[in-house]
Amino acid sequence: MNRNKAFSAVMAVGSLLTACSGGGTSSNGDSAAAASAPATASAPGAASTPAVASSSPNFAAIGDSLTFGVGSSSGGYPQILSGMLNNRPYVNLGVGGQTSTQIAARVGALPSTVSLDGNAVPASATAVSLLSLSIEPLSTPADDTTRSETGTLCSIHGTLERTAVGGPPSTTETYTFARDSSGTAVPCAAGSTFLADSLGYDSWTALIWVGRNNYTDPSTVIADVKSIVQWLKPTGAHFAVLSVIKGEYSYEYAGAQGAQNIDGINAALKAAYPDNFIDVETTLVNSYNPSLPQDIADHNNNIPPTSLRSDTVHLNDTGYTVVAQQVKSFIASRNW
Repeated sequence: MNRNKAFSAVMAVGSLLTACSGGGTSSNGDSAAAASAPATASAPGAASTPAVASSSPNFAAIGDSLTFGVGSSSGGYPQILSGMLNNRPYVNLGVGGQTSTQIAARVGALPSTVSLDGNAVPASATAVSLLSLSIEPLSTPADDTTRSETGTLCSIHGTLERTAVGGPPSTTETYTFARDSSGTAVPCAAGSTFLADSLGYDSWTALIWVGRNNYTDPSTVIADVKSIVQWLKPTGAHFAVLSVIKGEYSYEYAGAQGAQNIDGINAALKAAYPDNFIDVETTLVNSYNPSLPQDIADHNNNIPPTSLRSDTVHLNDTGYTVVAQQVKSFIASRNW
């Protein structure tokens, strides 16, 4: 798919996407974290995962730049959490700038409808261009990084790849699909679906932290979280849903519209998953330093304090440690 990108949305949305920059550099966005994290586990399986009785204790951190760890020198909360859990294996599936819908599609929880050039998967393993894609699972306004992931399109397994230039944010972006090996050409009508491989992570303990980049659409965030939870394979799957956090923007201060949206999402997620919800935002807000005037102002505005942030919204190592400790306590309380 080759088209001009227009990411100059309304001020609030544009600020959100710009704030949550950063992300992995390969399939599923986990390689950058893996390079610096010995405890990071390799993908446990290929295209799909058979039904399993219980979740693996290994954890998959699913999200955007807050999961990837922008602002951290220690691999963000997933790597810090792994260290707290005796170097438990994990994978960081965070890509900055992505919406909850893109994240759900990238991990394989949502299909994307596509239109393929020539309306067919060719017999050769040559890459073919996508003319349209309903959900762009590898895109982000944060970078021009080439990303790819495996999945199935029109019953053919292969690799979806995104390339981009002109940014960030990208001005031109291209998606292609290449089958794994040569075979018989297969018709692929417009509106056919691509579904990304789960790589077995749907049987791991899932830590879901999404919605920061599209909190202006609360119903979509809530629906996407539901899709990710339903994507998990085990009966009684082990998972946690982390609350969306606010940033240092006037429209996210206590009582402002952005704050109301975020508070509404968090209330809905807590109601939907009362036994699996971790209110990291409240803990961050209350972890302010009362000896610092700016932290006091932040607390009065009901946002995470400056002392725990690296910029307007991303956390620093201390802030990510607060998040990791909250998740560790949750996991310990469940004996996971």
